[in-house]
Amino acid sequence: VHIPAATDELDAVVGATAEATGAIMDSCEVIQKIMSGAPAELAAAAEAEITKIFEACSFQDITGQRITKVVRSLQTIEEKVGHILSVLEHKMPG
Repeated sequence: VHIPAATDELDAVVGATAEATGAIMDSCEVIQKIMSGAPAELAAAAEAEITKIFEACSFQDITGQRITKVVRSLQTIEEKVGHILSVLEHKMPG
């Protein structure tokens, strides 16, 4: 059955996306600290761009939630198909 492999792959996507997003946000925080000693105009420009990066990283949470819903749906389908196959096996003369 391919559904367990598909759900594992989707779970891996969620994990990798979360990890990458964390690394991006950690780097932004380091840049913020570095820029705190920069001239005000430069620091403000950098802060504005860092804010855009933080906002763009919100995609991770949304995609993670959506992928998790797909995984749950696939697992439900797998359970139902398994049940149907089990019922059919018992009804078929063997």
